Amino acid sequence: MDKIIKDTFEFNSKLDSSLVIKDDNGNTAIPILWFGDLEAYRKSPIKILTVGINPSDIEFKNNKGGIELNFRFPDSTEIDLNNPDYQKKYTDILNGYFKKDEGHHPYMRWFNKNESALNGLGASYFSGSSKLTSIHIDLRAPIATPIKWSDIEKYNIDEFNPGIGIFNRLVNELQPDIMLMPISIDQHIAKVFGKMDWEDLGYGYLKLSRVKLDSKKDCVLINGSNDRVGPFMKGVESLSLLTENFKKIKKKLQNEGMNFPPLND
Repeated sequence: MDKIIKDTFEFNSKLDSSLVIKDDNGNTAIPILWFGDLEAYRKSPIKILTVGINPSDIEFKNNKGGIELNFRFPDSTEIDLNNPDYQKKYTDILNGYFKKDEGHHPYMRWFNKNESALNGLGASYFSGSSKLTSIHIDLRAPIATPIKWSDIEKYNIDEFNPGIGIFNRLVNELQPDIMLMPISIDQHIAKVFGKMDWEDLGYGYLKLSRVKLDSKKDCVLINGSNDRVGPFMKGVESLSLLTENFKKIKKKLQNEGMNFPPLND
């Protein structure tokens, strides 16, 4: 993981200044390789990732909308790449994203939809809340940008080409059993996995497919819409219904042999 972190910071440093977020003091926002407790994820008997396109610029704004790089990632501006221990500090900062204490402010307006989907699978972003701790990663680039990804694709996409390579390396490092991917199949997922066969599950616009990772491990991909109402919410009236839809997916995967841990042990 240390090499991936090093290469990600190098990728971030080479981007044009118009494509990175900076505060009034000239500090640059850190790249975000993952959101959540990596160590708890690694210990989970079934490993579940949620996947987006790239982090939102809101990750580096406070509740009033002003740029505040340390608001959701405390002490991130103190990372010194010349310090040989910077990777540990960086890892600790990312691992703390979903901590339930006063000093942490996860962007739950977006993540609560994913959290509801995860709950249906018996998982959670919040370590200690479930036997399965999930983390979030991004497919196109682990870097929040001051402009929308659709605009980046129009003008600056070549600068982000290394992002997919970092995603591939990260996925093979993390070895997920399931990836929840509320992103475009043709526009984004196909850039990594090519053309795939998708099973329409018949509720909530959800689709399912399977891929083999470079390690030859099987991984289930669950796709759904991410529109103005949020991830997986198209055609769904409430977060509770979203959770129920993912309970059906869990049952399907159990019937196919995936061994989810009992909820109440």
